[in-house]
Amino acid sequence: MRKPYILYRRQAGKKAKPKKELPFYVAFWDEKRREYRDRRCTNQTNEYYARQQAEKWLKEGVPSFSQETFYDYLGRFWKNEGEYVRICALRGRKLSAAYLVSMQTAIDRHVLPYLKESKGERLFIGQVTPALLEDLVLHLADSSGLSAGRINGIRQAVSVPLAEAERLGKIPHNPISSVLRLKEEKSPREIFSLQEARLFFSLEWEDDRHRLINMLAASTGMRMGECRGLQRSDVVLKNGDSEILVRHNWQDGEGLKAPKWNSVRSVPVPEKVAKALLELTEANPWRNDFVFYGYDRERPITKLEVSKAFNEAVHRIGIPEAERRRRKLTFHSWRHWYVSYLRGSVEDHALQQLTRHRTEGMLDRYSHVTAEQRRAVRQLSDSVFSK
Repeated sequence: MRKPYILYRRQAGKKAKPKKELPFYVAFWDEKRREYRDRRCTNQTNEYYARQQAEKWLKEGVPSFSQETFYDYLGRFWKNEGEYVRICALRGRKLSAAYLVSMQTAIDRHVLPYLKESKGERLFIGQVTPALLEDLVLHLADSSGLSAGRINGIRQAVSVPLAEAERLGKIPHNPISSVLRLKEEKSPREIFSLQEARLFFSLEWEDDRHRLINMLAASTGMRMGECRGLQRSDVVLKNGDSEILVRHNWQDGEGLKAPKWNSVRSVPVPEKVAKALLELTEANPWRNDFVFYGYDRERPITKLEVSKAFNEAVHRIGIPEAERRRRKLTFHSWRHWYVSYLRGSVEDHALQQLTRHRTEGMLDRYSHVTAEQRRAVRQLSDSVFSK
């Protein structure tokens, strides 16, 4: 009589692995067809545990896994019309267009070509092994010239679809759970010194939009999308109390939406900045609600324009392009600068409320910023813009 099942190992991917690192597969005897069928990866490299898994399937029944190929599944997963994107939206977790493009690009440029090259186009989802995914990571590290951070991002583009397949019962186990992320060597981001910041804002600007959008970011810690999405009604100036209501965020491809992580907040701003922003709206040729109007009635100033003007200003204050890149000075540096400059003068819990960084929950119990703290922020920010 035939054994009810057999265990075996097989090589997956291009590069040979030590035998002890390969997972065991199981195939069950089909008496009617007189052959071993229903082949499944146990995702176990230890024979004892692989046999336990086989015995469990033999007793409870071999699960009916998806017969969709891994190649096709990944190719459609991140599409706007895909099931995952739609179900996230229905549950109040709308995925940004930029995130979806990033994930789809990772799949199209790196994962699908690898599956073609390694003859993995016809693998079913349930046949994907940790060995195959580990080989993908090694392939990217050895031949693509990508950074560890980018490879980890590609891993994420694969991990989420596999986790969803496991959740829906399409596969018994997520094989990427045993494929660890690469170690990322991140060089520290530097920020402007106080003297450099003052030099930056003492420059003459051909277009006042560029001067003011940098002043806004430096005095509030707002993200670029939040600055670009600023509406006239978001600038509040009354009874000597000036503030910005951060409640809009412009994302290319999506338009005007709520701030990142829905971090709606009120941030104190120097009175001179608030007045200048309101004056800028009077120069808006489109007479729409954007403070930082663009060359199109429907859109604000472009991200490319803002970044280009920032880089040129950095060069004008004596920081060469190579040094700017080394120090990682970008428009987003104002957010880092704002936090670093105010820290020590304003309590951390108040600063967190102003920037709405997603930090540890120990500060979540603080829900307001006092009037004294708001005045301190205005005064500290104002000192930077004094010539």
